Amino acid sequence: MFLTLGLVAAVAAGSAACRSSKEKTYSFDPAAHQRAVELKSEALGLVAISGEPFGRHAESVQATNAKLEQAYELSAAAPDNEVVAAQWAVMKDPGRDLYAGFVNSWRGAGRIDEATRQAATGRITARFDYILCLEAAKRTKAGRCKSPDAAPDSAASPATAEDASPPA
Repeated sequence: MFLTLGLVAAVAAGSAACRSSKEKTYSFDPAAHQRAVELKSEALGLVAISGEPFGRHAESVQATNAKLEQAYELSAAAPDNEVVAAQWAVMKDPGRDLYAGFVNSWRGAGRIDEATRQAATGRITARFDYILCLEAAKRTKAGRCKSPDAAPDSAASPATAEDASPPA
């Protein structure tokens, strides 16, 4: 009987070890989460003052751009962090209508009107909130993060490719 119990325990332990070696592990990085919180605040602060001439704030924009690039590089270098790194890449893409695209528009126009600032605030907030959800999900290992790219009516539908499961 002891031999049978020992054999069952050994098989169960071997099975668990095999299973866990195939599963990806994700580590919550408090510094990455804090970096995202700070960058969200800085980026939205710049959007808020973009009704003023760009030249007055060029140095602040340059500093925020450098921090955004650093966030991307650190995220891309982290193991199994492709989803988060991709979101930083989208945020810094000057061809997208997010932070980098907004800054380019501000640089070109000199000033941004109130309606454009409000629209940009919504888009940039949603993207940062998605990044923050993905980062926080590494700690909680629960729930799903809704991509800001998903169609508005897809909230009631099952998960799509636009949704990312938090790292398990």
